[in-house]
Amino acid sequence: MKITYKNRYNEDLYFELEGNKVKVTNVLHPLRTGFNTAGTRIDFVNPAGGPWLHLGIGLGIIDSSLKNKIVDAIRLKEDYIVLEVSDKK
Repeated sequence: MKITYKNRYNEDLYFELEGNKVKVTNVLHPLRTGFNTAGTRIDFVNPAGGPWLHLGIGLGIIDSSLKNKIVDAIRLKEDYIVLEVSDKK
């Protein structure tokens, strides 16, 4: 399932659920990132125009079909973001 999300600049970002991962594509730069204090894990990403995505966020803010998904980890690839997710408890 591919979801189109319009950010505050009216640009389309695409969220695609693939098992326990959500692939976020069409991400434009600059891309702000924040790490934990040890510098070993990404705590948040903020693409130009949003949305701000952080560990623990419920993805229902993106689309109601993702309302039960929580972000557990964030990985950056060359031209997209991977959100590892689990179901809300």
